[in-house]
Amino acid sequence: MVNNRLWYHVQPNMWLNEQNLAHHDSLAPRAQVGLVKVDQATPVWADLSFKKSAGKTLRAHSHWNYFAVAKYHGKRVYNLGGNQWIK
Repeated sequence: MVNNRLWYHVQPNMWLNEQNLAHHDSLAPRAQVGLVKVDQATPVWADLSFKKSAGKTLRAHSHWNYFAVAKYHGKRVYNLGGNQWIK
């Protein structure tokens, strides 16, 4: 991430940002940074299908930085870094 833009490392000394790609999936996660507050204890998932638990639960009324946003069944879901997703 540079200046809130996602860059892909293609080969040594070659980087592309998402605007340079001819095809992109509208359902793919979008690089975005922010802070989210969870109101209740929230499980963390290791995949976007929300089938594989990351083995963690976030405390109720806690705040977390996120790094990407995606849509899942019409609702926004947040990436907390790596393979850590919350609904």
